[in-house]
Amino acid sequence: MTSAIALVSTLAYYAGDGIAFVYPGLQTLKSVMQDDKAETKWLVYWVVFSLFYTVEYFVKPILELITMGGYHWLRIAFILYLLFGGANYLYDNVLIPNLRKYLPDQFPKNSASSVIGRGVDAMNRHSD
Repeated sequence: MTSAIALVSTLAYYAGDGIAFVYPGLQTLKSVMQDDKAETKWLVYWVVFSLFYTVEYFVKPILELITMGGYHWLRIAFILYLLFGGANYLYDNVLIPNLRKYLPDQFPKNSASSVIGRGVDAMNRHSD
């Protein structure tokens, strides 16, 4: 029974990596190659996911103990949240405000921070 649980947990871990890397990677490549406006969405995903992946490296052992083997399923749920709009929300409402708070010189308040604002700025630069 224990080996079956370990196998399922391992499969869930690899499924999470597949969801986290393969689909977004292909979508990013596709949008960059097509000079698509969706490029911004995927770049935001990678910024937020990179931060998550870095934090996860340090807290994963603790979270695995707390969730008693269910961590990989929570990880998959969080990655799906990031894919379906959560990355943009966390970027605009958590990451950028904190960067502006602690690094105000590099992230001034008058610069476009939202995904939509950056997309509009980029379109304006290309139309000039």
